[in-house]
Amino acid sequence: CGYKSSEAVNKSMLGLMQGPKTNNMGLKHAIDKLSKGADQVECTTVNYRKDGSMFTNLLTMGPVYSEDKEDEEIGRREAAYYVGMLTNVGERAQDMSHMDEPEEKDDGGNTEDITV
Repeated sequence: CGYKSSEAVNKSMLGLMQGPKTNNMGLKHAIDKLSKGADQVECTTVNYRKDGSMFTNLLTMGPVYSEDKEDEEIGRREAAYYVGMLTNVGERAQDMSHMDEPEEKDDGGNTEDITV
């Protein structure tokens, strides 16, 4: 996203990548589901690069469990950490946008639209 590792280490995603169009409600909902024991959650949102440009991404998050800790009150393993992965779906959608366009066919001057 344009940051050097020295600029991003120990920094919150909130301060680095989130902005006015970030899906805060979706992120809160995903975190709430994780806290209630979901093994994986997803949220599509808008984040920002260092230069201020926006990109749409799919955030997938899930817990990493501690092998020896189980929360006896709720009867399941305790999450030691949470991992999040961002997939830039905005550029992917642009790359695939041509698939919605009709293919051109060279048939000696007769043109037909072919929908795939």
